[in-house]
Amino acid sequence: MRTMVNTMLDDIPLAALRELWFQQDGAPPHYSRAVREYLTEEFGNHWNGRGGPIAWPPRLPVLTPMDFFLWSEIKRLVYVSEPTSAQEFKQRIIDAFDKVKRQDVLISLKNYLHVFSRARVCISEEGGHFEQLLKYL
Repeated sequence: MRTMVNTMLDDIPLAALRELWFQQDGAPPHYSRAVREYLTEEFGNHWNGRGGPIAWPPRLPVLTPMDFFLWSEIKRLVYVSEPTSAQEFKQRIIDAFDKVKRQDVLISLKNYLHVFSRARVCISEEGGHFEQLLKYL
C-alpha cells in the first residue's frame, strides 16, 4: 500500500498536497491498525474514515468523489465497446486510469465544484435520500 499511495502522491503539486485530505472507506481490510497508523503518519489529521481522526459519515457515497465521479468515468472509458478478452479488459482499465491521471481529472475545478453542488443538495434535503435529484445538477 505504501508504495502505491506514495507513487500517486508524487505526481501532485506540493501546494495541492498541503491541502489534500485522504478519504478512507470503512472496508475491514482498510480498518487495520497498520493502515490507520500509516494514514496518520502520511497525512496527520488530514484523513477521514472509520477509526480516523475525523469520522466519515456512513453510507454517503453520493458525496464521495471516488463514487460519483471516478468510477463512472473509468466505466465510461473501459466500456466504449464490449471487451473481447480478460487481457483486453485489464488493459482498458489500466489505460482508463492512465488517461484520468494525465488529464488531472481528479483535482480539476469542475469536480471540486461538483462536490459542493452535491453537498448543497444533501443539506437542502436534510441528509435524506437525494440521489434522484442529482440529474438536475
